[in-house]
Amino acid sequence: MGTHADIYFLDQDGKPLVRIFSHYDGYPAARGQDLYDLLSGRWEYDCCPIDRDDLWKYFSNGMGDLAALAVWHLKRRDLSYNICLERIYPDWKERMERIEYTYVVKPCLRDGAFDILNIDAYFFGTLVYEGDIEGFARRFSLNGNETLANDRDYGTDRGKRR
Repeated sequence: MGTHADIYFLDQDGKPLVRIFSHYDGYPAARGQDLYDLLSGRWEYDCCPIDRDDLWKYFSNGMGDLAALAVWHLKRRDLSYNICLERIYPDWKERMERIEYTYVVKPCLRDGAFDILNIDAYFFGTLVYEGDIEGFARRFSLNGNETLANDRDYGTDRGKRR
């Protein structure tokens, strides 16, 4: 059985736009690293007039555009059934308690027309990180550093959470 993860992209009002399900490799050293690779240095901008071919690397034209880019980013790394779009359940927040990892990507810290992207990370429903993507990388030692390899590092006994 794989290490499952849900990845939610929220709109400006905190409502989920997209749920991406990862059947395996949901832990921060894998799926978290994928999110870091996508989100690091990226801004969300509503109604962005992207007229240069390279701007998509730095800006997303709203959270829906960012979510579509995330699906492409994850699928190009793994074309198997591992990554798929799933329906968003009405009790999506309660679902976090039943799945190993949940990542919630959201815009915040308004800076003019731009939004800095923040991420929350949960382990069986327990919030283990909340903040910007660079802090996320430091918290989970991503980007080539030593990674947190097992559940005891999150201060949660996995067997008791199920």
